[in-house]
Amino acid sequence: MPAKIHSFPTSIRENRPRANFASGDDRGDGVDFQGGDGNDSGMEARIAKLEALAESTDKRLSNIEIDIRDMRKEASAGQKQFFLALVFVALGLAGLMAKGFGWLN
Repeated sequence: MPAKIHSFPTSIRENRPRANFASGDDRGDGVDFQGGDGNDSGMEARIAKLEALAESTDKRLSNIEIDIRDMRKEASAGQKQFFLALVFVALGLAGLMAKGFGWLN
């Protein structure tokens, strides 16, 4: 019989810690599943922090959108200049070839 190479759980549910919600905080993360004691337990302060974080995230996102818009404008202007330079180079080379082949006097 071949030796077992690994000892990974055979299913996702195996070796998973069980949470007993009826007995309170079994997970050790400080969350009380009993429904609270009637006061806010600092909930207002936590909500205020989340609102401030959401507001600053919104400001940062709008700044990123503006930066991307500016980069697109700069890129399109650069592409336009490159295309014009390419056209002028092609016309110049065509003129030199025409002169070299004697098509122009």
